[in-house]
Amino acid sequence: MKSLLACTAILVVSFSTISFPIVGAHQPHELVIGNIDTARSTGTCFPVRSQKKGDLYEVWFLTTAHNFTDATEFSVYIYSPLDTMKTQVLGKEIIYISKELDVALFSVETNVPVDPWDINFDFEKWDVQDPTIEEPKIGTQIAGVGFPMMMGPVYSVGYIGRKLPSIKDGSPICSISTYFGCSGGPIFIPGTNRVIGILFGVGNHNGVAIPTLGFIVPIEKVHKWLKNQSKK
Repeated sequence: MKSLLACTAILVVSFSTISFPIVGAHQPHELVIGNIDTARSTGTCFPVRSQKKGDLYEVWFLTTAHNFTDATEFSVYIYSPLDTMKTQVLGKEIIYISKELDVALFSVETNVPVDPWDINFDFEKWDVQDPTIEEPKIGTQIAGVGFPMMMGPVYSVGYIGRKLPSIKDGSPICSISTYFGCSGGPIFIPGTNRVIGILFGVGNHNGVAIPTLGFIVPIEKVHKWLKNQSKK
């Protein structure tokens, strides 16, 4: 597997119980989510793979590529279902990054186990796990989580509103609350950990942000990108 960029990272793992009711969900949902902090930007990330290697766990995260603009060092604060500060460790590398798609996959090492989100991808075979799962349609209820201005994690519920062919060959627009710092966060089906996309942008009109509109990289495009990268 070819690494495009290696860098030093600091992972600060802090744990807090996070549950919230979602319209249409029968149970509260507990999440594991990360906040990236660099000298130039802040953003959101989420774990997609965790492997035990010796005494440590190697954890892979997905986020947006623009969260790493000119960054050589960054911190990741991980929030999960316990309310105890655990450890601080060095990260490993940015494994793959695409400025065109605005997606990045990076890894860290920690002595704390982290449960991954479900992106319907088998990292052992580097292929889609269940090809029968369809892309959500316009009108599908969704949820999002992120760290707006490092005030997080903040959750919101909305819908897939429409798709714009002019943006990333058909990027869906979602009607959820989003702002600076939420980029890289998972967009998922309420009441589950099934990710259907990654938030990469906020609505804008004449230079004014529209914090109730967000743009999504569909998880199907992430699948295709991961498969292509693994073949290089």
